[in-house]
Amino acid sequence: MGRNRIACAMRLFVVLLFLTVAACTARVRGPEVSVEAPPVRVTIGEPDPRFCPPGQAKKGNC
Repeated sequence: MGRNRIACAMRLFVVLLFLTVAACTARVRGPEVSVEAPPVRVTIGEPDPRFCPPGQAKKGNC
């Protein structure tokens, strides 16, 4: 009976050792992320004839 107990304990030890080693070798991959910038739209239209840059109105240029 003593020999059977030792064999059972050895099997348990080997299984626990295997699980410990298997847990250490697991690989975890991070999430994949892709980011795209929104398109930039520039519209050039007719300038506003009422627009006067700051400082120019004070000089009387507008």
